[in-house]
Amino acid sequence: MDKKQFEIINTKLTTILDLLQKENKQTQNQTQNQTQPQYDKKIMLTNFKNCLLLHGNTYPYRSTIKQLSGKWNTKHKGWIVPKNQLSVVLQEIKEINYNGVENEKQLTI
Repeated sequence: MDKKQFEIINTKLTTILDLLQKENKQTQNQTQNQTQPQYDKKIMLTNFKNCLLLHGNTYPYRSTIKQLSGKWNTKHKGWIVPKNQLSVVLQEIKEINYNGVENEKQLTI
């Protein structure tokens, strides 16, 4: 291999490494953005006959919801809380959006 061929290969390898590093940085930024919770959304409360469903941006309140006997439900993508905790939920979670109406349906858990 002569010097010219070596320089061509070296240039191509440097270009490839630069592209890989740039792609790695973009992937890291996307991962960081996905793992950081968004705090600007509201929390919705749906009052079913058999339980309460808290959904939306509940991440900042997850420990409070757990203390209120809340259980995460992947099917409904929200927290199932016993009905007897309604007044405490409304008192503890200030960002809640609730219209005061009880849904006539039962939530299938």
